[in-house]
Amino acid sequence: MEIKHIQDHLMSVEEGYVRCFLIEGENAALVIDGGVEAGLREMVEKQTSKPLTFLLTHSDPDHTAACGEFEEILMHPAEMARLAQKRKTQSRFIAVQEGDRLDFEPYHFEVVLIPGHTPGSIALWEKEKRFLISGDSVT
Repeated sequence: MEIKHIQDHLMSVEEGYVRCFLIEGENAALVIDGGVEAGLREMVEKQTSKPLTFLLTHSDPDHTAACGEFEEILMHPAEMARLAQKRKTQSRFIAVQEGDRLDFEPYHFEVVLIPGHTPGSIALWEKEKRFLISGDSVT
């Protein structure tokens, strides 16, 4: 795993063909997706000491290795049963829906439902800064 700084408060965690993201807000940090290798939380905690929120864009295996490293997992309800079938975890699932806002100043994301790849695939839209974070390609 390798951390790359994209811009202020926004980093990617690279694992070959898989990418996770770390958003470091003023009071808390957001980890987006869990990659294919264990140890993501430990790597993220070297970058920030702020409380962590963990979100899955979808439940494919190349996004879920770190699920057991976080107490709570935010995801769309359509992904919950899929994740429970694929990966055993004691983590508590928390539903996010299209239109929900996740605020990690200076970033303010809106959850966008993009079903197709999986039934509950989501992306995070940062309207003011004009970028979208998705788990897989968006066409």
